[in-house]
Amino acid sequence: MRDINDEKYAEAYERYEKNFVARMSIEWKFDAEKLKDANPGTSVEEADKIIADYMKDYGFYYSKDFGSYVSEKITTDGELKKVIEGLITDNLWIASCLEIFNSRRLETHDLKALLDDMDRIDGKK
Repeated sequence: MRDINDEKYAEAYERYEKNFVARMSIEWKFDAEKLKDANPGTSVEEADKIIADYMKDYGFYYSKDFGSYVSEKITTDGELKKVIEGLITDNLWIASCLEIFNSRRLETHDLKALLDDMDRIDGKK
């Protein structure tokens, strides 16, 4: 893994993290509205597929740990829309996405890819 103390890298990561969280929060609020037709009767499997499809649209993979967490929340909370809205600010959701980001970028020491990701999120690419 790249040395997080590398000044340029640390700065790039911090910029990415801030922009990522802000952008995803906005986009997921709109996506939650698109999911309003998913009622409490939606099965866990159907809900998982809906969420997985949205995550793929953003270029993220649907991790089993995150999927299990969502399934559990749907089972206990009942309403998919409420669950999705809750995920917008849920630390586990953010951590899950950042974990995927970490595995794709940090371990490959790919600063250029990190910066490209940030530019894409900022709408510059």
